[in-house]
Amino acid sequence: MMSRFGAIVDGYSTGAGLAKAFENEGIICFHIQSQPTIPKVYAHTYKSEHYEKHFTFSGNLLALAEQLKPYQLEFIIPGAECGIELADCLSELLELPNSNGGELSATRRDKYLMWQQVKARGIQVIPSLLAKTLEEAVEWASQQARWPIVVKPLTSAGGEGVKICESISEVVAAYTDIMSTQINMLGFQNQAVLLQHYIAGEEYVVNTVSYAGDHKLCELWNYTRYSRPYGRQIYDVAKVVNFDVEKHEAVVNYAINVIEALGIQYGPAHVEIIKNEEGCFLIEIGARLMGANLPFSLLAKCITTPQAFYTIMAYANPAEFKRKITSPYRLVYPLEAVFMISNQIGIIKAINYIDEICSLPSFYDMKLAVTEGDLLKETIDYQTSPGMVYLSHENPTVIESDKRKIREMEANMFTLTPVKEAQKAVEV
Repeated sequence: MMSRFGAIVDGYSTGAGLAKAFENEGIICFHIQSQPTIPKVYAHTYKSEHYEKHFTFSGNLLALAEQLKPYQLEFIIPGAECGIELADCLSELLELPNSNGGELSATRRDKYLMWQQVKARGIQVIPSLLAKTLEEAVEWASQQARWPIVVKPLTSAGGEGVKICESISEVVAAYTDIMSTQINMLGFQNQAVLLQHYIAGEEYVVNTVSYAGDHKLCELWNYTRYSRPYGRQIYDVAKVVNFDVEKHEAVVNYAINVIEALGIQYGPAHVEIIKNEEGCFLIEIGARLMGANLPFSLLAKCITTPQAFYTIMAYANPAEFKRKITSPYRLVYPLEAVFMISNQIGIIKAINYIDEICSLPSFYDMKLAVTEGDLLKETIDYQTSPGMVYLSHENPTVIESDKRKIREMEANMFTLTPVKEAQKAVEV
């Protein structure tokens, strides 16, 4: 039997599980690294042993395409946000039939282009401005009658650099902070910022998989966040919810409209939406699997139509995907992903309470992003979260109790050497 091959660009976070799952379907996967080094936020999630070959993109698209051409790849898909545009361009260049193409690829990454494209299709969006200079940002903010104003980078993720501003001085500080961070956590250069009205409401995530323009609702999540100093908001918990037609139909329909506006005909999409009395508003979309480093086995246990599994099905067996596209989405078992939060700064000497967390009744898995010897930072976004704890139990009250215990333990979870003392020890 002839071997089947596929490629994953930046197989990190939840996307780290794709290669092994494709292998189970008889497809050998190659890994394509879009940048010279793996972004630090993702480095602990990459599984090199799951790939037959590894390629690193040097900037020469044609040369890389020539290297890949002999393998007759069936697909090239992104595993994480930073791999989207390269996956689009390579799959189009190799004339793969299941490519989303490069024409709208930038709109699936750049938040301002995304907003423009969605607005042009007549879809309600948040009033926004692209600011390439501080003067532009201040002028627009000064003209707004509605505050707060959100200031964010164009091509980052995980809440990096996002600030909720209550005054012009806070807008100035937020703009300056973003533009002084020349390279963001995904490895892209910050060349401008996006300013938007702050829209309060309930935050949803709609996870889908598409094939040849047919879109499958796979998962519906609800996010909660913590407010932090200086206008920061960080993830608290991501919780899977059952689909309720009356409550969620408008959210799902809005997500599908956005997916189509951005030219996503194939593969997974992760659509973040705010819903309130004014309707639905796009926060942003990722043309890839949901992040949070989710274990595939946990998704299979808890959801009838997990996004990761339908992604595998769409590329490995499109006919089966077509047959099952009407399969009902249902939450079988409660599932919550807890974003760990640090209020400390220092070098990690020891990590405590591991056994206690693993013994909680609803515990399923924990993935730490730090280890002994690392610098622990105060959590202000996804990349400064110490890790994730995944909880699942038939009784939601058990999960609630376990979440409280995790928050209590994480306050003293890390034994630290103060940064100044660690620096002195190195100097000696």
